[in-house]
Amino acid sequence: MKSYILSIFASKKGEIESLNGIRAIGILMVMTNHLWVFSRKAMGEMPFWLSWFAENQTTIVDVFFVLGGFLNYGGILQSYKKENSFPYRKFIINRSLRILPAYYVALAFSYYYFYKQSENLKHIQNPSPDLLWLITKGQKALDYVWADGIFLSNFFPRVLDVGWYISLEQQIYFLTVVLGPFFLFSKTRKVRVIILSIIYIIPFLSRCYLYSKGAMNAEALFWTENRFDSMIAGMLLAEYVDYKPIGESLGKLKYSIIGITSIVFILISYSFDWEHFIRLTLANNFFNIALALIIYLAIQKEGIFKTTLGLPIFRPLSRITFTVYLWNIPLMGVATGWALRGETIITLSVLPKLYLICFGFAILASWPIFLLIEQPFIWWKEKPKVLENKNEARTA
Repeated sequence: MKSYILSIFASKKGEIESLNGIRAIGILMVMTNHLWVFSRKAMGEMPFWLSWFAENQTTIVDVFFVLGGFLNYGGILQSYKKENSFPYRKFIINRSLRILPAYYVALAFSYYYFYKQSENLKHIQNPSPDLLWLITKGQKALDYVWADGIFLSNFFPRVLDVGWYISLEQQIYFLTVVLGPFFLFSKTRKVRVIILSIIYIIPFLSRCYLYSKGAMNAEALFWTENRFDSMIAGMLLAEYVDYKPIGESLGKLKYSIIGITSIVFILISYSFDWEHFIRLTLANNFFNIALALIIYLAIQKEGIFKTTLGLPIFRPLSRITFTVYLWNIPLMGVATGWALRGETIITLSVLPKLYLICFGFAILASWPIFLLIEQPFIWWKEKPKVLENKNEARTA
């Protein structure tokens, strides 16, 4: 029992520790943005730099798109090398066990919460305009719960607010399973890279087209055709690493150039407001390329990115990242009431307490949720791998 409870602290064979740091920092930034957005109306005047930082974390979820594209596509490439075939069964089972149980439990809770709230709000006499907006929004979400259920919620009103990311990711992986063996994996590396590079440009062109029609906005970035380039960036990185496996040191100069470039690209992607052409069209490309470069540096055999991001302190949060992502909004909503007890307005001096309490509660509460819902399926998924390792050990 003790080992089960503390499993989030344990290292895993073959795991790249530095990627744990990327996941952990990524989910912290997602939480930073969520708490900021949902608390903004109660905030007093804040420094520009703080608003700029918090509001720009809207796109940080692309960390998981790029990382997912890199790891999953890289795993498929390795399977093709060993078996010369697409691992349909393994891929579908692994994705299903990792995503579906946790997702549908969170969706069921969100549906129940939305339904109860919607029913309660309807009985309020003479509702304010804000309350009417909430009632309408809630009812629309309930009417489109079917879209949440079949992973189309990035195109419709959502019961599970964070479900758009899972929907988009599942759509791309579904296309990978259905079409990949026919138009991609049966090709040579050169042809695959050309195909992926062409596909990578499509979301940018789609964003430009919508901008020309006056229809490109932050909401449109949830749509699959405008966002999947981040996953393709991860896939292209996997192709490069497969072509040129991590070996000797990059050298200080090359390492520094790549690191500085990634930071500059992130700053560029954050340097324009949400009405600017570059922010709505090209900024996403700067950002996902920067993320791919950071991942590349993180998986090197040495360097500050590997050392810093590979610290064991990131491991437990990395383990429960998906749980935290699914539940952070309602959990931080509960903790907000505790953090702001006795406060009438969120000032700069109150903000640290708000974030510390909300982050701490959301992460600690996600731990048992993970153990109850996700961990049993993860262990079931990894059981064949464990048995294989034991057999190899006996043979040796």
